[in-house]
Amino acid sequence: MLTVAAIAGCVSAQPIDQRQKKTAFEVASIRPAVFGSHPRSIQYSAGGRFTASNIPVRALIEEAYAIRGFQVSGGPEWVNHDQFEIAAKADGNASKDQVRAMLQALLADRFQLVLRRESKEVNVYTLTVGKTGPKLKEVKLDEDNAARGMRFGGIGRVAGVMASMPQFVVMLSDIRLNGSAILDRPALDRTGLTGVYDFKLEWSGEEQSADGTAPNAAGSSIFTAVQEQLGLKLESTKAPVEFFVIEQAGKPGEN
Repeated sequence: MLTVAAIAGCVSAQPIDQRQKKTAFEVASIRPAVFGSHPRSIQYSAGGRFTASNIPVRALIEEAYAIRGFQVSGGPEWVNHDQFEIAAKADGNASKDQVRAMLQALLADRFQLVLRRESKEVNVYTLTVGKTGPKLKEVKLDEDNAARGMRFGGIGRVAGVMASMPQFVVMLSDIRLNGSAILDRPALDRTGLTGVYDFKLEWSGEEQSADGTAPNAAGSSIFTAVQEQLGLKLESTKAPVEFFVIEQAGKPGEN
């Protein structure tokens, strides 16, 4: 899990009452995954269908609440490692947001999940558009293109294929390569760019620090590269972020 530096203190805290009545899936099957049996995936399909393959509970929480990995903490160790297969169907042609609400209810009912939500002010990077505007090629989204999203090309090299700005900031601060994240703290999308884009980004690949430097680097730091190559800007600041603390979770019984 990405460590969030310099938490200034708890602004507010409130429980998430997941046991109140919510729309539920019409049918849902949950079973432990057989390790290596399928690639890890989460899919929403027409007709209100939701499937998850080889997914741990922690990732299901991220999906259900549309949050990122650094925002989830606590709970027993198995929520990070034990993987599950889920096949569920809503009654009617439910939207993605409606299916997510049903997934929240499923986690509460079948995994006895209890969460506490806290708002904290933390050190972050905000991604904004530079003074001269973005240098990104906006493209049309092709849902059938399995290659869409963010891709690593090696140390100091990433590419976006029909990638959104939220996907880009997740790669910068949440995804780990050789055990380390690209940035030393979470990045938040504040660009206002709502499309999907094809782009490439290359930088020195040296360890990045909050002052935007790359010690002993022959090339540009990622901060310079983002500005020069993409027309965007990473700025260090503090911002309120919601965190979800797992207070209770249990392994589901038989279907």
